[in-house]
Amino acid sequence: MKIERLLPLLALAMVSIPSVTAAQQNPSSASSSSTQTSAATQWRRTEKDDPNRERRLIQFTLRGSFVKSPRTEAPNRPALLVSCVPGRHDGTEGKFSDAQILVGSPLKIDYVEPLQLTTGNSYNPDVDVQFRADDRKVQTMRWPAGADKISAAIPKDAVKEMLRAHTVLMTVHEKDAGEVEMHFDMPDPAQIEKACDISPR
Repeated sequence: MKIERLLPLLALAMVSIPSVTAAQQNPSSASSSSTQTSAATQWRRTEKDDPNRERRLIQFTLRGSFVKSPRTEAPNRPALLVSCVPGRHDGTEGKFSDAQILVGSPLKIDYVEPLQLTTGNSYNPDVDVQFRADDRKVQTMRWPAGADKISAAIPKDAVKEMLRAHTVLMTVHEKDAGEVEMHFDMPDPAQIEKACDISPR
């Protein structure tokens, strides 16, 4: 057979061979992208000193995103922080200590007179918060403002409801400005349940 007759056949064979995609050439790239996406929505576990007592606390941090960003530029994304007292070495589970929403921008704070006064005048610095877990009803609450004025303490019952959800939307008001809205994708709460003895169910 002459070479002139072979050339069209070779060209046809080359076209029919399926092209190799980048993912097929490097299968780890696809799994790496999936892993990075998953890792971005995981609780990050660290240890920190308790400022009020001589002990260490376990802190879980979950980063979110701004749906409506603060007017004053925040250095980081918003974060949910849950702190727990670690269990003893005998395998005893730890217990819940506190939780907070860290916005990173100065918040509008209302000074509210408590329901019961023992002596003199006293006002609690509170932050108005609206939060919605999944497609449930929006809840409006007052949470104690953090000493740094850029965070607010989250009650334990609200933490439990958030851990039960897949997504959480939260809205606060910035000082001398408008609303700040935050979104959180909630990962599996198993490690917090175990470390903090706090069950969302």
